[in-house]
Amino acid sequence: MRKGNLLWLCIATTLILTNVVMSQDPDRNPDERKRKAELKERRERRGRAGQERLKTFIMERLDSLLQQVGESIGQRYELEETTIKKLRQTVRESVKNQLNQEKDKGSISDIIRIAGIARDGGMQMLEMLFSQPNCRAALAKHLNGKQFQDYLDFTKARGQRGQRVVNRQLTALIDQQLSLTSNQRKKIEQMLVIKTSDGWPSMDTLTMTSKEAINLVHQNHTGQIDEIFSQKQSEIWQRLVTPPKYGETKWEAKDGNDLKARFHKAEVEIAEAVKAGRVTKKQADERLEALRRRLGAEKDDDLNEDEHQIQFRKAEVRVKEAVKAGRITKEQADERLEALRRRLGAEERNQRDPAIMEESENASQNTAKLIAEAQLAAHTEQLGPLNERASRRLALVSKGVVEQLLEARDEWKDLNFDDDITNHSLYQKTIEDVLTEDAFDQYNAYQVERLAFRQKVSRDLVVASLDTHLLLSENQRKHFEVITNMVNMWQPTPIATGLALTPVHTLIQLSEQLNNEALSPWQWNRFNPVIEAIQPLLHEPEFQE
Repeated sequence: MRKGNLLWLCIATTLILTNVVMSQDPDRNPDERKRKAELKERRERRGRAGQERLKTFIMERLDSLLQQVGESIGQRYELEETTIKKLRQTVRESVKNQLNQEKDKGSISDIIRIAGIARDGGMQMLEMLFSQPNCRAALAKHLNGKQFQDYLDFTKARGQRGQRVVNRQLTALIDQQLSLTSNQRKKIEQMLVIKTSDGWPSMDTLTMTSKEAINLVHQNHTGQIDEIFSQKQSEIWQRLVTPPKYGETKWEAKDGNDLKARFHKAEVEIAEAVKAGRVTKKQADERLEALRRRLGAEKDDDLNEDEHQIQFRKAEVRVKEAVKAGRITKEQADERLEALRRRLGAEERNQRDPAIMEESENASQNTAKLIAEAQLAAHTEQLGPLNERASRRLALVSKGVVEQLLEARDEWKDLNFDDDITNHSLYQKTIEDVLTEDAFDQYNAYQVERLAFRQKVSRDLVVASLDTHLLLSENQRKHFEVITNMVNMWQPTPIATGLALTPVHTLIQLSEQLNNEALSPWQWNRFNPVIEAIQPLLHEPEFQE
């Protein structure tokens, strides 16, 4: 009897377990299958909606760009308005068809890439259009062969001018620290084949410091440039070069677009909701204001983190991306992050240790002192052979100038390496005293040449940066060149100070000379934010005249 009960108990248990398993099996459970299907459909629907929003954003940016490009082409080749409209429409349809093809393929990554390029909206987007055979064909359809090739050459020349002036700006910033000869400057220019992140000068290139320039060149031309320098110049170079820390990347144009991109995306979505009648204008404004506050809080959160936390968090993101891309294993990622955590922890403990902090401060003081001494020594080399009395006097004055400069600083960390110690009045007066009249004239000519080089680079960089950002016509570019040349005439800088107007100052001076007709509405919409962003920099020490 007990055996029979046990048998029935086993059968009942088996049936219960079978039902449980079947209920959890999505292939046999209709409710679970339905839930998963709905979830998949929602994901696909969100994906399609996201693609559609990106497509709308791209087309809006394209329409804005084509308005400017159409006007420029029309003026350049004296085309009728009907031809320009057809050209815009043909290019627009070409891009729209391409986006639809990407959408049909489900290639969200390509659409995101195009949206990123469209966000720039200037030279980068124009170059993307020219890289598409359909867009080139659309352009060729409305221009004759000569006009089509001329416009391609015109656009290519803009990029080449920009690249040359970036290389000259890097050379000028290096010269600011190392007192290069004319021959050295030429050699460095010939050697440089460096591109900014998009291949042309960005507006951020205007604010690059000499320290950033030196590190950029060092990262791309390790060993090559050392052959150009004298021993003293090499000493300065090696002390100014900052070895990259783990997780750091090479210099790129400073970009705060992450939060901006998220806000702009939400802005587009809310505008669509208003247009569709899903929300009112008042509700839209309230949502955008709430988002603006939240994103602002996120930005503040970054500021509340200490440097080590921020560095670790950024490295963690990059390591996870490397794992996802298959470049490293999960175990390797864990090892790297653990090593970084230990190193940052040690650094943090050292920073709290007064003895170590004092030792670090002394090391910084010593480095600053050695750099300043080497800069004066390298500059003294440019004076040519000196007699013993002149050499001894300049050495004593150099020592005093370094001590005077460093003592004037309240904190060593505030030492600005963009300051040119060779312009110190006592050092310059001593040079004039110890040199013969002919030798001083030669030295003065050397200083005039250096200053003229830096002034011209500053002017050219401003025009080239605006050219790539605003897509200037040839007449506009020439007009800007005339204005920037006049800026230096209005504000002459004494050669004795060795100070050239920085690109920031040149840009501000240029902006004050432009009337409403100087730029198109599209160009003004892109130019005004640049000026608003750069105005505060006039009060920063490194951009003081």
